[in-house]
Order: sequence, then C-alpha cells, then structure tokens
Amino acid sequence: MRGMSSFQVKARVITIFLSIILIIGGCSSSRGEKNPKEPEKEEASATEQASVIEQSTAEVSKIASEEDVALFLMGDAGKEDENEYNPATYAISGGSWDILESGEKIYTMADGNEAKNVWVEDDGKYYYVDFTGCLMKNNYTADGFYVGDEGYWVRKEKQRQDDVEPLSGKTYGHDPVFVIEIMNYSDDSHYAIATKTYSFGAKEEYNVMPLGHSTYLLEYPDEFYEGYLMSVSKDQKTIIVSGLGCTDEYTIE
Repeated sequence: MRGMSSFQVKARVITIFLSIILIIGGCSSSRGEKNPKEPEKEEASATEQASVIEQSTAEVSKIASEEDVALFLMGDAGKEDENEYNPATYAISGGSWDILESGEKIYTMADGNEAKNVWVEDDGKYYYVDFTGCLMKNNYTADGFYVGDEGYWVRKEKQRQDDVEPLSGKTYGHDPVFVIEIMNYSDDSHYAIATKTYSFGAKEEYNVMPLGHSTYLLEYPDEFYEGYLMSVSKDQKTIIVSGLGCTDEYTIE
C-alpha cells in the first residue's frame, strides 16, 4: 500500500485532531449565543464535547499506530496525493546483495528472506527487485517508476500514470515471440494469457495480471505472484519484459 513518512503521518493526524477540536469549539460558541438562558443544556453539551474529544483522541491514536493510517487520512474517496509517494516511501535496507553463479543479482533481507517486488535503498539510491527476486534494469516497476542501466530509480523520469493495454492477438518480437490474448477485461486474475514461442518450437505460457501504471505480471504457471514484469509502450507496439536478471524488448513488426 502506498503510504507516507512517519513525520507526514504525525503531522496530518495532529492537523485532523486540532480541526476536530476547533469545529467542536465553534459549535459550542454558537450554542452559547443562541441559548444564553439554558445553562443546564450548555453543561450537558460541554460533557458531550469532552466525550467526543476523548473518543476522537482514542480513535486517532489507534489509527496512527496502524498501517492503515494512510487510508484514514485519504478519507472516503480513497484518493491520495501522488506527490507524496516515491520509491523512498517503502524502500527497505539492512540486507545484502549477492550475485549468483548465473549472474543474477539478488537481495537478501535482514531476516534472511529473499526480496521480491520491493525497493531497496543502498547508499542513497533506490533499486528495484522484481517478481523473480532479481535486480531489474531498463524497465518500469510495478508502481510506475523507471529504473535504468544500473537498476536504480531514474528521478528525472516521471511516474507513469497511464494504463496502456497490450494489443490482443498481435505478435510481439521476432525470436522468441510473444502473443497476448486478452480474455476478460473485468477480472484481473483471468485477464489474459501470454504465450512465448521460440523458433525451435518450445512454448511458455503465463497468466497475465494487470498491476496498473501500464505494467503487468506474467505469472508463472502454478505460482502465485511470481514471474516476469512486463510494461507496455504508450503506442502499444512494444512490450518490455524483465526477469531473472534480463530485460528484453518485443516490438510488433
């Protein structure tokens, strides 16, 4: 889930809390002016206000201590300010990089587990580890940011906010080739099937899961949330596929 820094969260929570108090205080003043001869009701209102403030304080404290604080701050509309989110928001650190014999670069987290689909902070730069657990290069990440030749976030490239689809039934590339058959526009889990075919006849098939930001997960058969990351160009003519340390482009000829 997209989020905010702890400082931003605390600042926003304090602002909301103060607003609650000001609103209640304003209501109190209005009641006092309209009913100057009803002290008993005024006293009851003050008691209610204290109760509301106490309850609000408890709720804010509870929410502020949970991961869902961002949803609370966004309100019922569920909209967030895109400017408040970037790769630094949830980047992890404290682990270590390793290079496998086959050349792939992976990241082992501090708890000993292999990182997947996560940003890693290292010496002030932010690197993206894809769904195969490898450092990704020259492609858009699942949250729409671009990583370059060295695998770290290219800050001058804006986050993609579009949601471009691949062209159904078209052949991307030369050898191997990708063909993506879109089946269902309303169900992400059965959105499309991607078939990768080599010149010598071998085929690989993947379930296509939309991730947003014009990116898709080419999910391994019988493997949940693991596989290649694919982005689609704005003109729909090129797909960029990353995984296992490699990034390849496939264009409609």
